[in-house]
Amino acid sequence: MRTGVFTLITSLSAVAGFVGWSLFQQSALAPLRLDFSGNKLYTVSKGTRTTLEGLGDPITLELVLNQELVQSFPRVRAHASRVQELLRSYSALANGKLLLSPLDPEPFSELEDQVQAAGVRAVDVGEDDPLHFGLIGRNSVGDELVIPYLAPERETMLEYDLTRLIDALNAPDKPELALITDLPSLQAEGEAASYVGREIRRQFDVTLVPRTFAALPRDADILMIAHPLELSPHQLYLIDQFSLRQGRLLILIDPAVRTGRHSDFGSLQQSRSAELGPLAEAWGVRLAPEAVADESLGLPVQVRDADGRVGVERQPLFIAPNVELTDRLDVITADARRPVNWGAPGYWLTEARPGLTLTSLVRTSPMAARIAADLAARDLNPRQALAAAEPTGEALTLAMRLSGTLTTAFPDTVPEPEGGDELVRELERIRAGTPGQRLMASVGRSEIVLIADVDLLDDGFYVNASDDLPVADNASLILNALDNLSGSDALVSLRSRAPAPRPMARIEALRDAARTRLLAEQTELEGQLAQAEASLEALQAKGAASGFFTGNLADELTSEERAEVQRFQAEADDVRARLRSIERAFREDVERVESTIRILNIWLMPILVLVAGFAVWGWQRRRLRPKARSLTHD
Repeated sequence: MRTGVFTLITSLSAVAGFVGWSLFQQSALAPLRLDFSGNKLYTVSKGTRTTLEGLGDPITLELVLNQELVQSFPRVRAHASRVQELLRSYSALANGKLLLSPLDPEPFSELEDQVQAAGVRAVDVGEDDPLHFGLIGRNSVGDELVIPYLAPERETMLEYDLTRLIDALNAPDKPELALITDLPSLQAEGEAASYVGREIRRQFDVTLVPRTFAALPRDADILMIAHPLELSPHQLYLIDQFSLRQGRLLILIDPAVRTGRHSDFGSLQQSRSAELGPLAEAWGVRLAPEAVADESLGLPVQVRDADGRVGVERQPLFIAPNVELTDRLDVITADARRPVNWGAPGYWLTEARPGLTLTSLVRTSPMAARIAADLAARDLNPRQALAAAEPTGEALTLAMRLSGTLTTAFPDTVPEPEGGDELVRELERIRAGTPGQRLMASVGRSEIVLIADVDLLDDGFYVNASDDLPVADNASLILNALDNLSGSDALVSLRSRAPAPRPMARIEALRDAARTRLLAEQTELEGQLAQAEASLEALQAKGAASGFFTGNLADELTSEERAEVQRFQAEADDVRARLRSIERAFREDVERVESTIRILNIWLMPILVLVAGFAVWGWQRRRLRPKARSLTHD
């Protein structure tokens, strides 16, 4: 075979092999990835994998993004790249059940009207045209869910948001919520219900459990317990079995209801929630008998003094922990932007139990104090509350999450239902589960959210009466907890990811050091200026008082005073020169580091490849040289 034909066939075979390998890699090896990012940003969690592998009918995700406009915003562009990479990973893991469709709506186009009608938000970015960056999800039966804006600020929650949307489309029916409560505002429906009560019924199918319940709904996905006044041992047993079987509970109990002046809480004022009894012992948690006061977090209230004057003081019984006092890694509280208003809340005492993890979601400041529950329920003014409170010197847990494998709180006997004849008790016992059917440990992973306050549910405590809009994140805390608990086991196990931004520590350190030096110099200069201005004003005042001040300060100064002014001006010029040298040195340091990083990232690898190529070429030449000599001698 001639050399030219052989070369042509070899080249065509290589191209065909490369194309075939690429196609095979896209189809068969797409799920296999190596993630070298510092926070494993492109490695999906086990919970997400389980959700994607369990998809039934196909789901379509339409990523709405203005490709041209987003190029002007580096932070949003980087986040968009992260979203696209993550969605491609999702699609590869979903075995063809997750279809991706990018949408790039042109301004004033029909597509732009469609995506906005679907719920994608148009974000004003200071340009002529708004930016669209959202996600529309659709399932095979026509259900549609939307993330209006994929904000870069929610990057730590990105995987949870995407997986939550997919999970909701895969199981579009509303979750079933069983509700045990003695609060009329949660028992009511429609306009009579509280703000959070209406929102709960909008997102869940709610079954109100009567006070005398002898069984719990078996089809309930979540059990919510809010301020029950009394629970019998048998009812506690039913809750115990629910926690082992379904394992999703939101419990709000309060040592003292404080907000008696608002809504329906007046009839419940000074009434303590029922005790969790053996459940608390099995779970390793206990509601402290006292309430919490914290002056540093107190909400401002109007106070009238003995003379009838009205002032504003912080009420230490009404507290609003800021977002820094919440768990920023748990999906329930990670996205909090506003505080939650609490009213004389209790706090949780914890004790470790094997197989259980206790996580504090919301806590007080270290300035928290304990106050007797019966006093906290009274109408104390701020000074009276402070006088009655006993400082603790530590932060107290107001809300927490309990996760893991539970064991029954009733290992020996099953408490008998109360009331009714023997036949009725036997039927109730059968409905609740006979001893042979009762569970002794969790079927799966249990998740329980515990909140030591019910005052935060009261509209008068956080809802603006004029427009019926919340001014604090009370409802968001409850709805986030229920939303997280209502997801699948895989979704509930998914927390937030590590933050994606990875700052250049060296450059940030240089910037901080320069900022510190600049601040010190500026402070010194401002002090000198203030001193000099005071001296000049004094000289002006002296000249004006003598009646001979002409308006030209230099003409009125003595030679010593002129020398003093010249000395100050020289010092000020010297300080300004030092400031400029610091800024110049800072820029040089940053540019040096950036140049080093640029060389390492851009030029190092080609240089290494080039060096390796020359090394291989030289090695081959040395290896072939003896052969060439032997052929020459032959």
